[in-house]
Amino acid sequence: MDDKHKTKAQLLGELEELRRRVAQMDKAEESQPNHHPPFLAWAETAASTIFIFQDPAFRYTNPAMSQLTGYTREELLATNIWSLIHPEFRELIRERVSAWQRGEPVPTRSEFKILPKSGETRWINADSTFIEFDGGPAALTIAFDSTEHKLAEEALCESEERYRNIVETAQEGIWMVDEEATTTYVNHHLAEMFGYTRDAMLGRSVFDFVDDAARKETRSLLERGRQGIKWRHDFRFLRKDGSDLWTIVSTTPLFDGGGRFAGGLAMLVDVTERHWAEAALRESEERFRTLVNSMDDIVFTVDRERRYSGAFGRWLEMFGLEREAFVGRTASEILGAEAGRVHDEANERGLSGEQVVYEWSSANAQGTFYFQTCLSPIRDRSGEVTGLVGVGRDITERKRADKSIRFQANLLDEVEQAVVATDLDGNITYWNRFAEELYGWSAAEALGRYVVEVTPAQTTRGQASEIVRHLREGNRWSGEFLVQHKDHTPFTIMLTDWPLYDDKGTMVGIVGISSDITERKRAEDALRASEERYRDLVENARDIIYSYDLKGNYTSVNKVVEQITGYTREEALKLSLEQSVAPEYLETARQMIAAKLAGQKETVYDLEIIAKDGRRITVEINTRLVLQDGVPLGIQGIARDVTERKRAEEALRQSEERFRRYFELGLIGMAITSPARGFIEVNDKMCEILGYERAELLQLTWEELTHPDDLAADLANFERILAAESDGYSRDKRFISKDGGVIPAAISVSC
Repeated sequence: MDDKHKTKAQLLGELEELRRRVAQMDKAEESQPNHHPPFLAWAETAASTIFIFQDPAFRYTNPAMSQLTGYTREELLATNIWSLIHPEFRELIRERVSAWQRGEPVPTRSEFKILPKSGETRWINADSTFIEFDGGPAALTIAFDSTEHKLAEEALCESEERYRNIVETAQEGIWMVDEEATTTYVNHHLAEMFGYTRDAMLGRSVFDFVDDAARKETRSLLERGRQGIKWRHDFRFLRKDGSDLWTIVSTTPLFDGGGRFAGGLAMLVDVTERHWAEAALRESEERFRTLVNSMDDIVFTVDRERRYSGAFGRWLEMFGLEREAFVGRTASEILGAEAGRVHDEANERGLSGEQVVYEWSSANAQGTFYFQTCLSPIRDRSGEVTGLVGVGRDITERKRADKSIRFQANLLDEVEQAVVATDLDGNITYWNRFAEELYGWSAAEALGRYVVEVTPAQTTRGQASEIVRHLREGNRWSGEFLVQHKDHTPFTIMLTDWPLYDDKGTMVGIVGISSDITERKRAEDALRASEERYRDLVENARDIIYSYDLKGNYTSVNKVVEQITGYTREEALKLSLEQSVAPEYLETARQMIAAKLAGQKETVYDLEIIAKDGRRITVEINTRLVLQDGVPLGIQGIARDVTERKRAEEALRQSEERFRRYFELGLIGMAITSPARGFIEVNDKMCEILGYERAELLQLTWEELTHPDDLAADLANFERILAAESDGYSRDKRFISKDGGVIPAAISVSC
């Protein structure tokens, strides 16, 4: 068999046999080997390289030496041996020869590089015996070409180093446990996530890192692993400081060569910030919805296309519209071109940055209804108007009162608003029961007094003059004022004033209706603050936060979409799901939408999106259904760019696969073992060397397979490794095969 097809153990065994035969020949004859006919006959036909040299010349080389080096025997005998040895090893070999000449013990075996005639560097594994030759010291060397084995070892080391670097520098936490859920390995990132050192986590149970509430779920998930089921799940652990650590856990069960469950490998991604962001978002939305739905006024939003993007309140019922028929449409589409014109014009003014207050009416089978609407621009951080928020109020009753108001004290006392009348000089002439409750002054105290003394308001002279002028022209006036109660407590009112006429049509005074809107103002302030917090949360997120309607058209995106995809917001909002998702993932996206509509709560999945420059970006998607009054309106999602993580996972998988193939198909016996548990994994070559089936070998211990004379040295070396005094060792030893034979081998053991 060609040397390169033999295992290293076989080659070393042949060297040992050759040395034994040489020693026997030396004892049989005292003459030099090159004069010994049996030695020459054996050496000339040997497959291994054999040569004798006396520094610095070759004195004998066999045909195998010429085959290895490319030089003829004559060329070698005329060659300085040091020119054949690679410069990296010349000093080492010279030192060993010098040490032998000084009578010092030197290793007989060495592995070094040579320079054949072709110029290609080769490795040889040499066994040298120092002898007397022609009256002088010489070295008899038997060697074999170990280049292929050396390159294979270097490739294995490189693969293992790459694997170790990937694992240690991964952005995900990596956690390995045994069959009892005891930690056997964690990488640096996982230890940081939990707030421990790596050593502090090793040997501890998974259950040490969860609270009592999560123990039942942990047992269930571990049982799935024992059944060979891979799973991906959001899971809550406990950090060292007792705080929650929310993660996405992806697990892979591990089995030994006998098919027995040996533990599991888990990849953890810290999503604590995302979890709290989602919780805060849900809480903010719920507060917003509760606030708005509890208000008598109507709150709505309008996008840049003058389409209603949200609405809360009772006015949809007045129009007899379903909510989905309202959102996404313009006022003209809902009310008709003529009736919607006033709204479209007001929206246009608002989108130009103006705050707009206007009144409008609408008629249906129940009658004519009157509304007052206030529109305010919504601006992004750059100050650009991105939409409008509007507050509408039903003023139908007030408008009807405009036409028929008369001073009828009995009727006005029943009004649940403060009604105050003054003459043209501002002296109070009427003060109803609700005004007493609202302002704290009795009618007896208020009548005849100047109105500002009783209801002090924060207005300028210019504002007051403008109001009076407006009323004298026969118009109604409305506005908000901060006023004071009799006890000086401030509160906000909504005041509407009308001119008051006598029977001849002459203006004789002013009548005003006011109501306390303090709580409503607080609600509006809270709403604005909530919206601002929500906006900050979304805009400062590191993930893409987006929404699209049930047709797949995007309705909102945050600014990080520009960094990840290269699209501007305006460009992204013109895209649809089909335009942004890679074609092969569209069906997955549609299935996830269907799952959401079917009531499935958790839909976390990966897909690829297409960037503006055509790049594929792998994102992890987490979506929720957007409902309004229980009716699905669209999908809101968070997309995290996991492209680099996916690349790292694929590189790790390929490295592990290469390592596994090398392990399984290796030309030398390889095994993973421990002093306590015996063999954990062995390759086919190890089984072939020892004569066992894989299942049999995995039942045995290192001690049972080791020659008694070598066991003490092995155990001592194991103890040094376990005590972290050594990373590993290499030595010659003997194994006991299945048939009881002794198998010499060169072993290399590492932790």
